[in-house]
Amino acid sequence: MSESPHRQRLPNRRQSETVSLEFENQKFDIGIGFFPNGQPGEVFARGQKPGSQMDTLLDDVGTVVSVALQSGVSPLALSKSLGRAGPDGPRSSILGCIVDALADLESGGAHDEPR
Repeated sequence: MSESPHRQRLPNRRQSETVSLEFENQKFDIGIGFFPNGQPGEVFARGQKPGSQMDTLLDDVGTVVSVALQSGVSPLALSKSLGRAGPDGPRSSILGCIVDALADLESGGAHDEPR
């Protein structure tokens, strides 16, 4: 078994923000927790139907993205690694939309890739 990278934990009290986004005509609320330096460090996502398969998937997406952020992967690096519907098309999954929202926050809203 290989050693895992260092994971930086967020403080118990931290700044947070909630953003809303839409993917495939469904609304999602994304809670983002920040490190003291203002970088995103955790993600919680909720859809319209609590207890649904999508809700379970969103929990897992939040966990995986949070662990990546806490392990030093930047939102922009994640964003560039995820698929789109065509070379200049919109994101092909809710995961891509969530990571794009994080990249937008990281760059002060100037994330120029189309969604």
